[in-house]
Amino acid sequence: HYLLKRIWNGLYRAKLNDPKVVVNWCCGIGLWDMEMASLFPESHVVGVDFKEATLSNLQYSCPNLEFRHVVIHDHYTGLESFESNSVDYIMMRDIWFINAPVSKWDVVLEEAFRILKPGGWIELSEHSLSIQSPGPCTKKLDTYYQAFFSEIGIDKDIEFKLGRFLTKSGFTHVDQEEIVIPLGEWPASDGLRETGYLLKDWALRSMRGLSKWVCDINHIEPSEMNQMIALSMDKEIDEYHSYISWTSYTAQKPSTNYTESPQHSDDSVSI
Repeated sequence: HYLLKRIWNGLYRAKLNDPKVVVNWCCGIGLWDMEMASLFPESHVVGVDFKEATLSNLQYSCPNLEFRHVVIHDHYTGLESFESNSVDYIMMRDIWFINAPVSKWDVVLEEAFRILKPGGWIELSEHSLSIQSPGPCTKKLDTYYQAFFSEIGIDKDIEFKLGRFLTKSGFTHVDQEEIVIPLGEWPASDGLRETGYLLKDWALRSMRGLSKWVCDINHIEPSEMNQMIALSMDKEIDEYHSYISWTSYTAQKPSTNYTESPQHSDDSVSI
């Protein structure tokens, strides 16, 4: 949460004007939700996620904060509990993994479109699934993680394709902003070095969290994986000035001349 707040210089990019109902899909422990509830005390902020993911006691200190605990699966997003045209703003951050296979993006964006009020805003924030400017060990790790992504149906380039998903779902005024972020403590400036440290800590935890599955798919020992991760994160990212990109999208549900969400047509080490 604090890394993203630092990257984007705030809690949101959308053009909000006194939102009455705010929804954070896959909210995690709920820190963003708590801060939004404090920032907009007249709003009703709802965090949607698995029960085990949230710190439910946060809502007791914020009377305008609510958590809705759901079990998200292929055809159920948890947004079905909201009435159509009832929400002013929806935030979705770092949800690439739960939206595997990639077809799930259509499902969740269709529901988001349905529940937003005409003129309401949605915001997506996703990072690249490969480390850029990698060293040799980092490149090898990338092949292992990409094999895992391919196995479970993750598009490694999804960060750059979400504008098309938003447009296909009926959203307009799609705005895309990309930021390149240093990975590690190699930058000269204190501010970027601190950001790079925070990103490294987040990336390391993410890589280790997926490593068991990555080992299973690639038939490698966990000890070998741990050694490669350590070499990549402790040495190579600083030596090769590695970085990742993070992309934010904002989009709006049309204010007029719509009936319902359109029918869908069929038409990077990883962190």
